[in-house]
Amino acid sequence: TKETLKRFFSFDIFKDDIINRYHEYEFAYVKDGKNYHGFIDLLLETNDKFIIVDYKLKNIDKEEYHNQLKVYYEFLESITDKKIEAYLYSIIDNMWKKIEDF
Repeated sequence: TKETLKRFFSFDIFKDDIINRYHEYEFAYVKDGKNYHGFIDLLLETNDKFIIVDYKLKNIDKEEYHNQLKVYYEFLESITDKKIEAYLYSIIDNMWKKIEDF
């Protein structure tokens, strides 16, 4: 709904000066002999950082979601020197969770 979108875009990360916005950003890379391939739901770029946003319907506390964001984080780390932030977003609960312990 319109209200859901308003709440989503009112979050602090959208107040940064975003210079690029990527939806369903596809990536592939190899780390320690293992191939990784996936899609980052939303990737925002500012002058000094990248912001990863992964949408979930409800529960954002599952360990596998943390592991998923870790792969995204490590991929970006392999291609940029910019700071990287990562968030999970619960659509139903309109709840954000910053993931910091990679």
